[in-house]
Amino acid sequence: MIKKEHLLILLLISISYLYFQNLFSLDWDFMVYLLNAEFLVGKGHYFEIERPPLISIVLSPFVLFFSKRIAGYFFVLLSFLIYIYSCITFSKKYSLDFKLFLMLMFNPFILYYGLQCGTELLALSMLILAVTYLDKPILLGIFLGLSFLARYTTLPFFILILFSKRKKDIFISASAILFTLSPWLLFNFFFTGHLLYSVLDSYLRNVAFLTWFWHNPLHLLLPFNIFLPFFIFGISKSYKQKDNLFLPMLIILILGIFIYLKAKLDVPRYLFFTTLPIAYFSYYFLSTIKEKLLTLALLFGIGISIIFLFFITSEEACKFAQHFPIDKNCTIVSDRFVCFNFYGYSSLPMFLSYEDKFHETLKRYAKNYTVVLFDYNLSRINCSELNCQFFGKALIVKSERCIKKEKIIVDFAKKVKEDLNGSFDNPSCYIFGENFCRTFPWL
Repeated sequence: MIKKEHLLILLLISISYLYFQNLFSLDWDFMVYLLNAEFLVGKGHYFEIERPPLISIVLSPFVLFFSKRIAGYFFVLLSFLIYIYSCITFSKKYSLDFKLFLMLMFNPFILYYGLQCGTELLALSMLILAVTYLDKPILLGIFLGLSFLARYTTLPFFILILFSKRKKDIFISASAILFTLSPWLLFNFFFTGHLLYSVLDSYLRNVAFLTWFWHNPLHLLLPFNIFLPFFIFGISKSYKQKDNLFLPMLIILILGIFIYLKAKLDVPRYLFFTTLPIAYFSYYFLSTIKEKLLTLALLFGIGISIIFLFFITSEEACKFAQHFPIDKNCTIVSDRFVCFNFYGYSSLPMFLSYEDKFHETLKRYAKNYTVVLFDYNLSRINCSELNCQFFGKALIVKSERCIKKEKIIVDFAKKVKEDLNGSFDNPSCYIFGENFCRTFPWL
């Protein structure tokens, strides 16, 4: 149904967009994974313990021998190839026309969000491979574990092990997940004294300490986009024909929507994993019709949509940090701390503060560190008591001291304790309560 030449053109447009996005719109989160990779190989000074490790581990060999930017280009290609491999492997396992299925898996939503932050495309690839090996408990567990190590929000998909035919296989899959996670858990234990520190610190920052915002219901349509009518016909046909993958795909769809709705912030990217069942059910309809014109029209629509992405991609927000009038040898504090660290400065994260304590906390930090602010209400700051300078949209509160460049380990639980007078530096204490973390201090 799909000619190889047409598919090749689509692949070339897709990889071109991913490189364009990485070159001109490098995202904050992707910068962190590059910085974490440098730290893991002993080249860097900055590390965020809350981040899942797989992306940085994959990046590590590249940052060891190349610059961060070049390493990012290698990662784009590697992620793209792994993604194609996972789609082809899935197609072969379930006897799908891989050209048609691969076309559907280049949903513009996937391309726009897949490598924007670095994690989604690799996590989706691992999920695809997990579904491919539903009948092989060891591989199922390994790929679910790898998906979790790429993005912690894939935890709900562990339920897929229940599709194993025997209770013994469920145990084997669970053991394979634990085996896959064990190196990272042990790293956490030796680094912090707690096995689940990274996961719980991530939950503390991104869920527990955030306020829930209203989610725009129209965002639910974004991953469906031009596939919506094909999805509707396809899911109905899959159900009527008692397709073996109907229930697993339906569960992935429901869980993908659940992940989005459960998040405190309204971020369409959190719907990313719904794209697999959307593509599968759309394929289920398109593969049964003989109208080639419709398929070619869809291919053309996908191509045009991807080209449109070139024009809506925003410019990198951290370019200002390439040349900024502060001493690179002195550690600073900034609300754009990742930007500064990525471009060779040494910046601690912005301090946490209650509204009425902000100015007092700022004065305390400014005694030791120059503070650079972009995103705060500057009217709250009394510059008569501080050495203030403006540079573009930034307020620089200069300090007379210069603390030399230091290693920076970003740890949200410790920030809560230091800046908000919290009682604990173990995230499990805030999430599960004091009694729990005293009973299980190693978690």
